[in-house]
Amino acid sequence: MRFRAVTVALVLVTALARAITLPCPGTGPTGAMGPTGLTGPTGATGPAGAGTAYESPGDTVPGSPGSCDDEFNNGTTIDGAWLWVNQGGATVAQQSGYQRLTAPGAGSTDWRLRVRTAPSVPFTVTARLSCGFASLSGSALCGLVVRNSGTQHFTEIGPAVIGTLSTIDDDWATVTSFSGTRVNTADYNGFQYVRIVVTSTTAYSGWVSTDGNTWTRVFNTTGDGFLGTPDQVGFGADSNNSAAVDMAIYEIRCS
Repeated sequence: MRFRAVTVALVLVTALARAITLPCPGTGPTGAMGPTGLTGPTGATGPAGAGTAYESPGDTVPGSPGSCDDEFNNGTTIDGAWLWVNQGGATVAQQSGYQRLTAPGAGSTDWRLRVRTAPSVPFTVTARLSCGFASLSGSALCGLVVRNSGTQHFTEIGPAVIGTLSTIDDDWATVTSFSGTRVNTADYNGFQYVRIVVTSTTAYSGWVSTDGNTWTRVFNTTGDGFLGTPDQVGFGADSNNSAAVDMAIYEIRCS
């Protein structure tokens, strides 16, 4: 009897176990996102970008400056080597990076010059400049100058207004007396760089450039003793009408 009772009990437990169906574990829905964690430390600063600035090769400061070089980068302080020739009512002021010359309207030829000592011949003088002409009537000029202080003769090259914008190179017997034109062309092309190459006491040439790197010769003279032995380089402006001429020079260099 006792054996039979145990057997019956086992049978009942087995049957009960088969009758109960337990759910299998499965994957439930994704829970809500937890809060954002703390911000991590800032990463190291990356290298500086190339930027959008561009410096023309012509504006690169020479490693060994020439005797007449001026970058006009000494704030408002003007180098004492600069001298006036026929200042009259002209004024000059310097900002960091350029010097500005204002020549008043004269109604006739009346060059206002800023000059300094030139190197010995042969030499090359180069400048970057710009001119502002208030009027297209009459004539107005500005430019780079090479001068003989003994004879007062000088040649200049730069932009001019003679009814229209021009590239011009003129020889002048004095600041008020015209001598002759080397070149006068309406092909202005917005150049900013000008150069005079003095090869000897009887030969010199004029050059223009839009970038200070590629140059175009606009005149060349040989066997001409007009300049003789020039001893000054510089810049100037002439307003042969009632309006003033403003010019800015950004650099001048001799080699």
